[in-house]
Amino acid sequence: MDSILQNMVNIRIFTIFTVLLLLSQAVSTLDVIAGNDVILICPLDGDYPEWTGPSNLASPLTNGTEVLEPGFEWSGTKDLKISFVNTMNTGDYKCSNGSDEGVVELNVLSYFVSVSIFDTVFTESGETLKVTNGEDLTVECWVVNGNPAPTVTFRWQEGAQGLPDVSNVTIDTTEKENSNTYLVNASVTFKADISVVDNHRLYCVASFDVDEANDTEASALIYVIYLMKEDNGITITCIYTFEGENTTAEDVYTIDVPFSPIEIVITGDPNANVGLSGEADVELLCRTNAGNPKPTLRWYKGTKDGELLNTTMFDVTETDDLYNGVKVSQHVLIKVDRSMDKTLITCCTAANELCDSVELSVSYPPEILAPQLSQYRVYVYNDISIPCIVDSNPDSILVWYKQNGTDTNMIKNNTDSTGNTFNLEIVRASKNDSGIYECEAWLESLGQHTAVNRTTSLEVLDLPSFPRVSVYMEDNAPRVQIVTNYWAPEIPRKFYLQFRKSSGIWLEIAKPYHDTQPGQANLIYNINFKDIDLQSNTNYEVRVKSVDEYGLTSFSTVQSFTSSSISEEEVDENTVSRTQYRNAILISVFVTAGIFLVIILIIVCLVKNGKCQSSSSKSYVM
Repeated sequence: MDSILQNMVNIRIFTIFTVLLLLSQAVSTLDVIAGNDVILICPLDGDYPEWTGPSNLASPLTNGTEVLEPGFEWSGTKDLKISFVNTMNTGDYKCSNGSDEGVVELNVLSYFVSVSIFDTVFTESGETLKVTNGEDLTVECWVVNGNPAPTVTFRWQEGAQGLPDVSNVTIDTTEKENSNTYLVNASVTFKADISVVDNHRLYCVASFDVDEANDTEASALIYVIYLMKEDNGITITCIYTFEGENTTAEDVYTIDVPFSPIEIVITGDPNANVGLSGEADVELLCRTNAGNPKPTLRWYKGTKDGELLNTTMFDVTETDDLYNGVKVSQHVLIKVDRSMDKTLITCCTAANELCDSVELSVSYPPEILAPQLSQYRVYVYNDISIPCIVDSNPDSILVWYKQNGTDTNMIKNNTDSTGNTFNLEIVRASKNDSGIYECEAWLESLGQHTAVNRTTSLEVLDLPSFPRVSVYMEDNAPRVQIVTNYWAPEIPRKFYLQFRKSSGIWLEIAKPYHDTQPGQANLIYNINFKDIDLQSNTNYEVRVKSVDEYGLTSFSTVQSFTSSSISEEEVDENTVSRTQYRNAILISVFVTAGIFLVIILIIVCLVKNGKCQSSSSKSYVM
């Protein structure tokens, strides 16, 4: 039995039941180290339940007495054994007998990782990383097959002193792969000084914060080339003369000094006019000075952290006579539309160490955003503003017209406006202002024949009858009476009572009151202010706000009143005043506190006199 416990991990799956009904499963996560055997124990009644597991495994895992997934087998007649579990077995497992089920989440841990180390600039993987003296070297480390994600650090070989600090590690990528393990990409950058780092070994270490896991590491020897980039491409010939013979041989070597470009620039015209087609092409050129090997360029929409552009590109290369490196000029053709105006386009070398950016300027014809309503309404003698808003670059010419029968005429108070917003202002609207209005917009460079337009209608309505508002003082409190008119408009309205201190801010009672319906007698509403906290002996104003189904508002005439001065003697003997209520509250608080204080003092006195004894005692030696 002990040997079984040492070599297997037994996992029990639990379920929660009520007396009559299965409510839910108790889902727990159980961690198991890869390479162990696992037995999943089903707590349900019956033999050979149906087992299901993660989507990457057979579905279902079992069918009667048959087990459908390789590496799985029955343990008894209910439990399921997984031999040599691996990370692909991570996931939820369920057993079911048709009416109940048990569930557990299995998380397979993997501490056996693979570590690779290489140079990001020249992608030279292996035991030796070459770098030119004085340049910055960025070393990347890739760790795969770990679960959870390991911690990645860098260190120099044991006993090394005075070397650059490599504790500032950048984690570039941590992502979970299909194998349920993590890929971690970390990097560190330092200056390659030949007198300091040459011929020293740098280690990348992947570690887990558990006792069961050992550190995994990879290393590379840093080889600093003691050459300048001016030496790149120089040919050295070595001639051999064999002693005692007249024959000679020679070897020819070409010095290869890797170095990065130090300049990058974007040229070309970033301006585009999409016109009526809606699209245009922008051709840009990204150029570097010499590098060895040939610099690789990447284009981004936005900054270097933005979206990588996938578009037509072609390179033109040129050998640099001074350093025998390669200059790269890369052309890119970008399809642009109105949405790309002011978009940043960035060109970088492959390691993102050098970048240049340019902002696109896209000209596009107007698109009308407002008016959004097909019909506007206003009461006669009221003002109305109807917006015409367009999106264009540059700003458009905007004009308002009013349609009169078959004619379309520029309205009287309209002037040509250059700008992307132009409001049609109608002051003290009359019935003659009703009609169809049209906003028209075009770019001056394209001409009015390319104009776009949008129409809307305006209906000027008669002012509705106002309800009659009266204020009566009853029992030292105001009562407001609203009387509707029997000739109410056909458009349904609601009334809201508003009040304020004289010249103050209007406050509104949220309860609506309905207007008279056509054919009905007038309605009477009484609103009592007793429940409203009015200040005594203060001037107040009231009015009624009318809101119809179109959202149009109008206001009744304003009525004024002065609230009364209410003294304690004027209060009914069965009514508690606000002052009395507050005083009663304060008295009750102090009385309650006094009672608790007396109780505490009594308990303290009893304890001191030995009247209270504990059920257990302790002795202390002072």
